[in-house]
Amino acid sequence: MSPKEEALRVTRPDDDPKSVAYYSAIVGAWIETKMERDRTIVTLSASAIGLLVTLLTAVGVKTVFTLWLYAGALVGFGVAAISTIIIFHRNATYLEKVVQGTTSKSKMLGWLDRITLIFFGLGVILTILIGVTAARNSLH
Repeated sequence: MSPKEEALRVTRPDDDPKSVAYYSAIVGAWIETKMERDRTIVTLSASAIGLLVTLLTAVGVKTVFTLWLYAGALVGFGVAAISTIIIFHRNATYLEKVVQGTTSKSKMLGWLDRITLIFFGLGVILTILIGVTAARNSLH
């Protein structure tokens, strides 16, 4: 059982309305928390792309290293945003199948989730390096 499934593991609701309501609230809160994280990543990635393009046009590129930092950060945030949008689409399809009772655990969603976090982190790290490089260059 994966950690995500373990977090959701609650005794199955029986015919008791309180148990059904409790189980429903737990599952709903878990799904909403995961979706909020994904919405935040899309928002921050899109904003970061706009910021990077603005910095690139306003400040310019002084070294090839800085150009590579910009390219890497833009790719990182772009992949994070695109993979999160794909996650939204696949989540909808997956939830429809869950309701129909015709699905099992989706390895693709787990893989996309890891890709999103890795590339978002890469974008953040490279953006920080861009800031450090720009500050260092302005001192010289």
